[in-house]
Amino acid sequence: MGLHAGLRCGGQAPANTVGHGQNWASLTVRPRSSVCWLTLNSNALEIWKATKAVPVPESLPLAQPLNCLVWRHELTRQYRSLDQPESSALQLMARDRQAFPDLCAKLVDVSGEQAPLQAATWLRQWASQGLLLWRS
Repeated sequence: MGLHAGLRCGGQAPANTVGHGQNWASLTVRPRSSVCWLTLNSNALEIWKATKAVPVPESLPLAQPLNCLVWRHELTRQYRSLDQPESSALQLMARDRQAFPDLCAKLVDVSGEQAPLQAATWLRQWASQGLLLWRS
């Protein structure tokens, strides 16, 4: 059974999924201690990716700030950029300690009926990347 089978903002998480055995209506998470949010105003992420390139790109300002996560998963440093909707969703759950239904409600304006599916997709991604711990 996949992550999204029978998914609603209430009820139980389907078997063999992220959050299995959790009550979706009260599901909350917290970020792992290694997670660091950055708001970049320059192309620092591009420079970081190109550290072995010659020549290293010049530091330039960005037209719009870029949300970025840096974290450690096991013994490996990870980083990636986030678009604004995903960044807001992750902050809502991990920083603001809101439950899964709150995330679904926030996403309704953007995703309509697909809000629970989008929320579950992100939750699964964040958990598989080692960003989150389940709250008890």
